[in-house]
Amino acid sequence: MSHHVMTHIQTPDGSKYLRHLCKHFNHKVDAEWDDRQGRVFFAMGTCEFRATESMLTVECQADSDEALEVVKEIVKTHFDRFARREAVELAWGITG
Repeated sequence: MSHHVMTHIQTPDGSKYLRHLCKHFNHKVDAEWDDRQGRVFFAMGTCEFRATESMLTVECQADSDEALEVVKEIVKTHFDRFARREAVELAWGITG
């Protein structure tokens, strides 16, 4: 069974963050992206990004709660570092 978590970040820079994160992660793991969506394939799970004019949606999936926590922490740490100048932070929302 797949465990997942999703959040929505209000930002007009969603496309920029999506590209920056996917490009960064692609140095270590497989990633694919364009201006509107991206997917990163970590060993313990995946993370999908979707950008609109005003929002970035981030959804992570893994096979266990423990693996999901690892993916969440990796993505949050990197997003928060990239977004520090704009004072935007990733806060996890819906889990399932």
